[in-house]
Amino acid sequence: MGVRRALGHRGVQYTVMSASVVIVAAAALVVAVEREAPGASITNFPDGLWWAVTTVTTVGYGDTYPITAAGRGVAVALMLMGIALFSALTANLAALLVQDQEDPDPSKKDEVLAQLHEINERLRRLEEREGRAP
Repeated sequence: MGVRRALGHRGVQYTVMSASVVIVAAAALVVAVEREAPGASITNFPDGLWWAVTTVTTVGYGDTYPITAAGRGVAVALMLMGIALFSALTANLAALLVQDQEDPDPSKKDEVLAQLHEINERLRRLEEREGRAP
């Protein structure tokens, strides 16, 4: 399974899009509540975006962090969303892998069905020759 196929899977697409929206929204919110706070390390959108990405991925380098109560509230929400989003992403990728193992190649499926149809036809003709109706 390739990366292109995985990203083409609808569940993965929704999860990646949801994660992107959550990250951008959290970055904007934390900048809005932190930028005027004395001693804040998140004062512009690029810093907020960096903080949101490191927080949602649970890396948390510690170079940027919220200091206001509202900023910390955004951080807690983002941490919980990060856990949920990565769980959903993992579940979608696992489902895609399992589906790959369960679903045969469509062309092989068609080939097997054609062979089964041919076998059924031969059996029917054989039964007709022997005088047995199906």
